[in-house]
Amino acid sequence: MEGQPVTDPFGQPGFPGFDGAFAKNTLGYLAQMQEAGIPVTYGYISDAHDNHTSAFPAPFNPNFPRASGPGEADYKAQLRAYDDAFAAFFDRLKGDGIDQSNTLFVVTVDEGDQFAGGVGTPQPDGSLAYNHVNCSWTTTPTCPANQIGEVNLNIKPKLPAGTPSFVIHSDSAPTFYVNGQPARTDSTLRKMERDVAGLQAIDPYVSPNAANVFVRMADTVEEKTLHMANADPARTPSFTAFGDPNYFVTAANTGPSCGSNPCIDYHFAWSHGDIQPVIATTWLGLAGPGVKNLGIDSSTWTDHANVRPTMMTLLGLHDDYVHDGRVLIEGLAIKDTPQTLIAHRETLLRLGDAYEQVNAPFGKFAMDTLTASTRAIKSTDESVYNSIEGSIESLTTERDALALQVKAAFNAAAFNGQALNEQQAKAWIKQAQSLLDRAAALAASS
Repeated sequence: MEGQPVTDPFGQPGFPGFDGAFAKNTLGYLAQMQEAGIPVTYGYISDAHDNHTSAFPAPFNPNFPRASGPGEADYKAQLRAYDDAFAAFFDRLKGDGIDQSNTLFVVTVDEGDQFAGGVGTPQPDGSLAYNHVNCSWTTTPTCPANQIGEVNLNIKPKLPAGTPSFVIHSDSAPTFYVNGQPARTDSTLRKMERDVAGLQAIDPYVSPNAANVFVRMADTVEEKTLHMANADPARTPSFTAFGDPNYFVTAANTGPSCGSNPCIDYHFAWSHGDIQPVIATTWLGLAGPGVKNLGIDSSTWTDHANVRPTMMTLLGLHDDYVHDGRVLIEGLAIKDTPQTLIAHRETLLRLGDAYEQVNAPFGKFAMDTLTASTRAIKSTDESVYNSIEGSIESLTTERDALALQVKAAFNAAAFNGQALNEQQAKAWIKQAQSLLDRAAALAASS
């Protein structure tokens, strides 16, 4: 968007990749494709809160990439640059005759982030400064108040002898793959799950005292509820541990600059992939023909699965498969909404709300069953474990059958001209509410 050759962080020309997709680069590609007549374009923009510059052509910066903290000078500069790039993008397209009167614009994020860090130190220019140096400890944290960085924890040295061999997907909510894929009721696997659930360590941003590293646990039963089970069973994790969002959990022979002790790695300070609201709550922006100008709507509960069917409806296009989501008719102008989505509109909205809460990974049903799953996994009484797991399994089977019917009805109304059956929809709403009530009761008893 600045008229300069696109390069990666090392000055090499061409597509910059994951850590160099600045707004000016990505939006420049999209604008040029639109001008070339490509009607549907999409692109990825790197996060604004990391410094993706290697200081090329000076000697390579060993701190690249590194996280920036809220209010830090380079973060503020990058936000301004992103604003400028979007402004130039929209101005350029408007000059081409491409704007919200004839084009649908959709902007969203894949996930939110939890900032792992202390309070920045005020600087004369109004910015904040952070301690960009690794910090490690054994029993008492000795990090500055303005420390920045995720709390790294190498989990392998923390588990007792006899723990079966395993690998994990390192994250704030690591997925565990135990070698040999033991059955979920295997006694050795069950002990390992309890050992992981009971791990304690210090989060220096919260307290100098040790606390549980993981806040929720899911094995293959709850993973199915959360839509984490794969068509290939070998890809379904043995279990998943959802952690304190300041943590980044690894399972290497040695942790990054930590050995067997926790430490803070300042290169990364924005945790994601977990269940906390700061991570799970994101945003979606829509503008274009058929989209109501509602400003900020913070009351509509939606998730990523709804974006595509909404786009397809606005664009008059039709997929050859059934979507997992629904059309967000709340944001559509009546004249641009299919008649079959206008009929029984209030019932359709109520059904949409019920469907979201019972089927979405962050819906109430999923969060309540995850609470129950945690109690089951941590229990040393296998009868308690089996009882709770059986209840989750039964509820999920019923949920899946209901979701299959509801999403088929949504798809038929949006794309096949088949209006919703009012009485059937009301029966589905009632069934969804029953599922939510029973999941909530299971969580309360846990």
